[in-house]
Amino acid sequence: MEDKATKKLSDLYHDSTNPVSNRIDLQARSDYQNDWLNLMISFFVSGLLIAISIPSLFFIAFKNLLGRRML
Repeated sequence: MEDKATKKLSDLYHDSTNPVSNRIDLQARSDYQNDWLNLMISFFVSGLLIAISIPSLFFIAFKNLLGRRML
């Protein structure tokens, strides 16, 4: 894979006018999109688990606190 910053002006022009991407560029673009999708799904699942666990912890702590006062 080439670094796009080191390309010559003629190469940059060819890349902008050539609508066909090679297989490596297509795979890299697909992998990049999959990385972002996996990151968003991971954040969503983590947020959902946190949203469930924090109220549950407060409920358990409050229940244990009330149970000790009754004794």
